[in-house]
Amino acid sequence: MLLALALLATPARYGGQLSVLAPASALDGSRIEPGSAHSPLELALARMLCEPLYRVAANGELAPDLAALPRSEGPRLLSMRLRAGTGATEVVASLGKLAAAESPYRALLLPLSAALSPRGEGELTASFAFPYPDWSLGLAQVGACPSKRSGPFTVLGKFAPPQLHLTANLDCAAGRPFADTLVLRSASPRSAARALASGEGDLALLPLPEPAQELNGPLSVATYLAVNPRKPQLAPVATALAARLDRAELVRIFVRGPAQPLYGLLAPSVEPHPLAAPPRVEFARSGHLGGELLVDASGDVRAVAERLQVKLHDLGIDLRVVALPRAELSKRIGAGDYDAALVAIPALPEPGLNLAQVLLLAEPEAQVKTELAAIGALPDRAARRERASARARELLGQIPVVPLYAQGLAVSVRPGVHGLSFDGAGLPDLGAVWTEGAR
Repeated sequence: MLLALALLATPARYGGQLSVLAPASALDGSRIEPGSAHSPLELALARMLCEPLYRVAANGELAPDLAALPRSEGPRLLSMRLRAGTGATEVVASLGKLAAAESPYRALLLPLSAALSPRGEGELTASFAFPYPDWSLGLAQVGACPSKRSGPFTVLGKFAPPQLHLTANLDCAAGRPFADTLVLRSASPRSAARALASGEGDLALLPLPEPAQELNGPLSVATYLAVNPRKPQLAPVATALAARLDRAELVRIFVRGPAQPLYGLLAPSVEPHPLAAPPRVEFARSGHLGGELLVDASGDVRAVAERLQVKLHDLGIDLRVVALPRAELSKRIGAGDYDAALVAIPALPEPGLNLAQVLLLAEPEAQVKTELAAIGALPDRAARRERASARARELLGQIPVVPLYAQGLAVSVRPGVHGLSFDGAGLPDLGAVWTEGAR
């Protein structure tokens, strides 16, 4: 008991080196870009280097970061004053990139009537096509970070596997990180477990065989099977899979944790009323169907895709699995040039915007804006959350999108490492981590 009290009284210490273990793919610099991050790991890596405009606090409320809390100048105009050193022109240009058809964060810009506008270099204004009071919560998503490297750490030199060295950013808006340097090292689950046990590593950003101290983040990235709505002849693909797939089995055997089956359209991190597994029903075959099932070649979804391929084949549907580079996959989905695809969506941390992310896979942009306008018109936040959840339940099965599973991030630490926690958007802030004995 006395030892526990002593540890609780130990003050946080600045200095030292933080050794972070991650899969080899983490050292690919192209995967640490906020606007193209798709997986929990990619989001966490981007968070090391980039600070968002806002945070979602533990109580679900908006908290300032690179920008002060927004000021309403009417139902359709917000102004946001930026922290010193953050340029309005740069923020506008960075967020403007999210409007691309292939962006997983395009839904964030749908309520706006025009692009964000700089008001001088220290302030932004957002004009809305319809009122959407919870819009600023979406800016807490790492994918909406400004391109400027404003996070707790900055890169030292070039990306050079098998190690990536980062140094403390003394100008970080949230305050300088505790560690002076962060070394990102490539590791397998077993080698990471050994490194933590021996003290050669401090944190591991991957599930371990027998984690000693593991903290799992919110399940904020959801994966869906999307069937091209422009090809109505393929609609039975979604119907058949939703009717017969055992998602619990799929996750248990083919998905790396932490993960859970997903039965609703919203990610568990924002869904107020998660759905239980529906009863499996018979599917009446309607002749032979075929096509391509596109997947991200850089992700860990090939085994999932092949399992779906087998299940669909048993139902008389033959989809050939085609693995594409991330950029090409995103462009083909954005252009509607696909039959079916596995799509990972990092949830914007607000139910209505997350619903819009999913609906853009199946409905015209104008229709999705109509859904958002109906949500935003309600008088209080609780009512807006309920509306988004209810519409997600109503639209499930009506659109050719099948929710499959949701994932979070597993972080393991060795004894003597403190300060690790996840924010409301589901990401760890490694700038807050400190180690005993640091100097």
